[in-house]
Amino acid sequence: MKKLILFLLLIPIVFAGEAEDMCDYIITEADSYDEITVPGGIPYNNEIMNVYLMSEEPVGSFIIEEKIVTEYNCSLMDVPTYNIYVEDVQTIKDINDAESPLDELNNKIKNKEIVVQGINFSKKFKFFFTKAAIRIGSWFV
Repeated sequence: MKKLILFLLLIPIVFAGEAEDMCDYIITEADSYDEITVPGGIPYNNEIMNVYLMSEEPVGSFIIEEKIVTEYNCSLMDVPTYNIYVEDVQTIKDINDAESPLDELNNKIKNKEIVVQGINFSKKFKFFFTKAAIRIGSWFV
């Protein structure tokens, strides 16, 4: 369950001033695990995700290869497959501290405190199914 929560925290990965603090926070949390894997119901096998604050301030990025987060850092990648926008640091802390992180993530997405934009149509379509998986998964956690 902790790996699932950590993966969910990496989706809205890291936050300069505020972005830099959040990046440091997430990297410290991520470094405490040997491996971060994408949960089975989430269809991300090979992706590059850049993360921004809603103000479009760059935060960081992470790479998923074969359902494993292989790299995460406080700089952006040149060719992302998704751009993720997060309201603020508290958004991440709310998910991390929630009794049910999936429910909290679902609420944050529904309330547009987290916005995920696929770079092309197929990525947008994939995220539509990811939102459904998160919603359904939150019923059972």
